[in-house]
Amino acid sequence: MMKRLFAVLGLVLMLLPAIGISQQTDFLRVSDVERPPGSAEPEKLIITEVTLEPNKGVIIPTVATVIFTTDLEKTQWEVTVEPENAAKSITGAEAGSKELRISINTFLIRRITVRLQGTTPEVTAMQKITGIKVVTKATYPGIGTKDELELDAPIMVGRGECVRAQGEIESAKGVIEEAKDAISKADSVLAEAMAKGVSTTIYSGRVDEAKRAVERAEEQVRSAEELVNKGECTTAMSTASAARDTADEAKSKAEEVTNMLRQEIMAKQKARRNMMIAAIVVIVVVIAVVVYFKTRGMVEPW
Repeated sequence: MMKRLFAVLGLVLMLLPAIGISQQTDFLRVSDVERPPGSAEPEKLIITEVTLEPNKGVIIPTVATVIFTTDLEKTQWEVTVEPENAAKSITGAEAGSKELRISINTFLIRRITVRLQGTTPEVTAMQKITGIKVVTKATYPGIGTKDELELDAPIMVGRGECVRAQGEIESAKGVIEEAKDAISKADSVLAEAMAKGVSTTIYSGRVDEAKRAVERAEEQVRSAEELVNKGECTTAMSTASAARDTADEAKSKAEEVTNMLRQEIMAKQKARRNMMIAAIVVIVVVIAVVVYFKTRGMVEPW
């Protein structure tokens, strides 16, 4: 009898990993951003601001460094880390620097806000530069080090209306790629949620809406490129701007689905964990009662 009870307890303990934890490794997300313009004249002052926050329900890396890069000149960086002691080190924040690195305590960090201002370089022909690019280099236990792209906002620098229109097109393409990345992450979390028994019907519909929005944005970009080729650059600029807005909405929708599903997964895991703990407690109590009666030569009450 005792052997059977201990065998059951061992089986329950072996099943504990089946409760499962999220396997997502996308540690940070852009919670707010003031993008640089898609195009600009040479030597134009550019101001951009990015806020990053940790995602919920993901694996926490043991080490993480957030890297901000730019091609702007005469740069000024303003860095806010919340809480302050979550920043292990900050390098490259001096004036004129084109790369800023923030090494963070991954268990303490709540928010990072970086404000950058600088001027576009002088160019002799249309040139694509990095307005601001944000990458998190994160090391995960048992997985290794990954570069996670948070934001890539290029600027087309040059003179003339068609140059600016081309800049808007490139900017729209950048947001479309970000939207596709957000949708890919949403699809991944959808699959995880389904595997864990979370209802995903509503969320699947929202992801499909985001995918259709990206398709519309891509069509708008193609139209804008055709307009540039025809010399209708003013119309091309407005069309490209609309494409960027459409893609941005798709990105936001996909990110919302990801965040909401992660919360549901966490709630499901917590409920399963509580049920498993309750079952273990019952088994332990039963074993304790059996031991009590056995040691006294008594018959179990059942």
